[in-house]
Amino acid sequence: MPAVNAVEPTRSNQDFIDMERDIALLRRQVDEAKREASPARKGENEARKQIKDLKTKLANETRATNTYWSCLKRSRRDMG
Repeated sequence: MPAVNAVEPTRSNQDFIDMERDIALLRRQVDEAKREASPARKGENEARKQIKDLKTKLANETRATNTYWSCLKRSRRDMG
């Protein structure tokens, strides 16, 4: 018996899945950069800059995904 609330893959769903994948990748990169950054190593400022850049990218991707998701929900509500 098929699931009642199964969602068929569409282009908009795939875009959302891709955005979530990008966010997860950026989160992993931020975590890796934090682990690699050590005050005893040379290039401390570069490591901090890299972490800051990755956090900015993560925030931008999250904001874009949330905006996309709210538009998708609004259009589904308007259609049905």
